[in-house]
Amino acid sequence: MEGMAGSTDVHEPGEPDKDQVGCVSSGGGPGPDPATAWMARALCRGIDPEVFFPHDGVGVEKASRICSGCSVRQPCLDYALANRIDDGVWGGLSERARRRLLAGSPVVSGAGATTSGPASWAGRHSLG
Repeated sequence: MEGMAGSTDVHEPGEPDKDQVGCVSSGGGPGPDPATAWMARALCRGIDPEVFFPHDGVGVEKASRICSGCSVRQPCLDYALANRIDDGVWGGLSERARRRLLAGSPVVSGAGATTSGPASWAGRHSLG
């Protein structure tokens, strides 16, 4: 999702995107960046990035519903937490919810999942 805001390309789920996964498609260059390889499998691929940068609670709810069925929801959230991404919905959580999670407060996402900090990227928690 980061880097997606300026992207106008639409990709089918599972289709590699060298801009998002940090790989070189020819010449025997490096493969996907492990930190972002999950992006190639995200349900949000091909959806207007503006959906994930809402301006109100209704927009957060819409984005969170998309995230709720995504197989890479946890890596997405982990990425946002580890990189302290301030904007948008990542892993189903809004900016405010991620700040609460990092502060150790209980969080209820728009999709109904409840979690509590510290950040799951330490491997201590899964949103399911």
